[in-house]
Amino acid sequence: MSIITFKLDVIDAILNKHLQPWTDSNKCPDCSYREKLSTMPEIPMPTDLKYQLKYERHILFTYRVRYYCRLTDYAVADHLRQAFSTIDSDQSEYTTAYLLKLTREAVTTLIADAVNHCKSLNVTTESLTDFNNKRQEKECFVILHYVIASLVHCWMEMQQRYQYVCDLSDLQDVASFYASIVGWINDPTVYVESISQESKGEKKPCKITTCSFNYINSDEQERNRCLTEFHAKLIKYGQIPENTDLRHVLAVFSGRPTAATVEWIGKKHILKFIIVKLKEKNVLAVYPAEPNYTHWYVVSCRFKYRGDAMPNISSESWRKGDESVINDIVNTLC
Repeated sequence: MSIITFKLDVIDAILNKHLQPWTDSNKCPDCSYREKLSTMPEIPMPTDLKYQLKYERHILFTYRVRYYCRLTDYAVADHLRQAFSTIDSDQSEYTTAYLLKLTREAVTTLIADAVNHCKSLNVTTESLTDFNNKRQEKECFVILHYVIASLVHCWMEMQQRYQYVCDLSDLQDVASFYASIVGWINDPTVYVESISQESKGEKKPCKITTCSFNYINSDEQERNRCLTEFHAKLIKYGQIPENTDLRHVLAVFSGRPTAATVEWIGKKHILKFIIVKLKEKNVLAVYPAEPNYTHWYVVSCRFKYRGDAMPNISSESWRKGDESVINDIVNTLC
């Protein structure tokens, strides 16, 4: 893993190095930025994001502004895609915490740089009406505010997706992060909004994907012993691959936030009835303990099937001949 990959170097270059938009070398005619944009297709952000940038389209009033905004989009999308890929393939809480630390450090440092540059401009959001007056300063103003919002967006996505390794006291919403790191709360130029918000301003319920099963056993030593035997039985009966990491099974049944997953290679109905029987025996709850977090939702988040999320298995039917296998596996936790 290369540390420099996660430093948001392009944004650093925009704020502090050769890409600074206010330097003479980057004050090119707008037509030249139009040509550059023509070779830079919009890059999609990773899927399943929880936040988005919002702004009035008219503030992207020159090709130079649009060019710098697209560079910023590229940097954030690339950072998130690489971070998600690294963490999800490694499934190590150490790696997750390390990349969160790198992201937080990079974001806060770059935001401080951007805010300092903003202070040198004699422009306000209210003055973004007459775009011919102080035109180049207003271009820089918009670019800087877009960069700041994008950095906030980057951090909020990382925090939301991997909050299970964060100290709960460190978790922040958009407004509190802006207040503590940027220095203001609301930015009418470019702002970060939860995708779950409806147009009327109310938030839709949003299930977290770091849910888990809670194997109910108050004796920690006995609990780990049982889950170790459970892991061994699943391998013995060919329900999970032989190289399945025990730590992932422990995490999936930990009753704590986790991104760990386990590949299921057996029959889907066997997994369904293992879960059903454990639930009937009152040894398997779900985390979070809320009505909209069903056992089947947790299965879809924590188990993989043929490389993808496990589909809803609640309708899988009972089949003769598997009862002894299911019971032998279930009995390890009862």
